[in-house]
Amino acid sequence: MGLGRRGWQRLGEPVDTARPLATLGMMRRLLQHGLGPYAAYVDIFGYGSVRNGTATARDIDVDIMVELLRPGLVYDHLTQEVPKPTEHWIGLRKAVESVLVHAFDPVMVRDGDNAITLTGEGSRVSVDVTVAQRLHTYRSDNEREVDGLAFWDVGRRQAIFRVGHPRAHYANVEKIDARTSGAYRSTVRACKLARRHLPETSLAGIGTGQAVSSFHIESLLYNLPERYFHAGVRRTVKNLRSWCLDNLDDRRARVLRTPAEQFNLTRIISPCDRPGDDPTSDIAPGPFGEWYMDYGRLFLEAIGDLL
Repeated sequence: MGLGRRGWQRLGEPVDTARPLATLGMMRRLLQHGLGPYAAYVDIFGYGSVRNGTATARDIDVDIMVELLRPGLVYDHLTQEVPKPTEHWIGLRKAVESVLVHAFDPVMVRDGDNAITLTGEGSRVSVDVTVAQRLHTYRSDNEREVDGLAFWDVGRRQAIFRVGHPRAHYANVEKIDARTSGAYRSTVRACKLARRHLPETSLAGIGTGQAVSSFHIESLLYNLPERYFHAGVRRTVKNLRSWCLDNLDDRRARVLRTPAEQFNLTRIISPCDRPGDDPTSDIAPGPFGEWYMDYGRLFLEAIGDLL
């Protein structure tokens, strides 16, 4: 059953993020003052749905990045040698956890694989703190250096690279939302909430609707030509579905952009790209590239039942 024009419009409405943004500011101050000698070498900032203005009532938690600026890591795309966790990163992660344990009830602090979580209690929202290290990556095409982040999945003992910076992600989301008169963010929110209206059978091959993350949805919307954005959320979603299905169904190497440029995407450029970047340079395909071509199509086909 379709949601109707008004139903889609309601899904795209913004939520009150005053409390999580206040929590973000408080946590930044706490960490900056509590990290001692590390404070001079880190950048602490918010990222994710709350910071980007695409949060819904179902993802109102706060995401914080603690980035170790110096020393930076180097990843050469030619050798593909994966950097190992450095003593500096290990020490910083322990220091962050110590600050949280001393400031809050230790029971509320959980050391996860990717992030250290401060669980919500009462009126407080939950907070995920990710400790990362500055990553300098050299592309194979013209040896151009790209700044990004690296952190390690403690449980799986694997490195996670985020090529392209979350600060640039936020800045470029601001720009596209302004150029589309707010239609970008409202459509992202609507698509995120629409996931819970989809039957699990319609997402066979993805697993669950939640597997279609905010990152994926923001990336799909970022590719939509701005002339297809409309004040009516339902109309924009229809345009998104038609445009993306045409492109994702085409196995030619089309250029797709994502708000967090990563090297394991198929021929991807990012909203954090700089003037002179070559959007057609070859990048090795990987898991996220497969998502664009397969899971993205499944998700958008399923969305059609709600239109």
